[in-house]
Amino acid sequence: MTVSDNDLMRPYTVIGEINGFEMPILRDIGTTVDIVSRNRIRPEMLTGEQIWVQQTFYEKPICLPLVEIELKGKFGQLKTKAAVVCREADKGKYLLGNRTAALLGNDRERLLFPKLYALQTRAQKRVAEQKKETVRWRNNFSK
Repeated sequence: MTVSDNDLMRPYTVIGEINGFEMPILRDIGTTVDIVSRNRIRPEMLTGEQIWVQQTFYEKPICLPLVEIELKGKFGQLKTKAAVVCREADKGKYLLGNRTAALLGNDRERLLFPKLYALQTRAQKRVAEQKKETVRWRNNFSK
């Protein structure tokens, strides 16, 4: 049985409106700026600004135009800027980056965009174990 990407991502997206287009919004903690496909904008929305983006698996950064975006959804309504990717890169989702998430605030972001997973490093586990050991020593010492 194969599961589509849309089915896998559905629990982690919210439906919103991007410049009048209804589409899923996916929170991307790996990007600073929001990302939208050229299919979802009109030329008059371009700001004339550009941003250089360094992608993880590419050696050289690429230059992308910025567009003004109006977002509407459960979180309310706000205006922000997004980098525009080519039509071929359209996966049908708006990627919400760290800047816009900061505008939403921590409480609203937590409610709307659940975490995909949590990772505990060995160092974090060791610190937690040391804290437990310290509490045990204090309890034994105070008796």
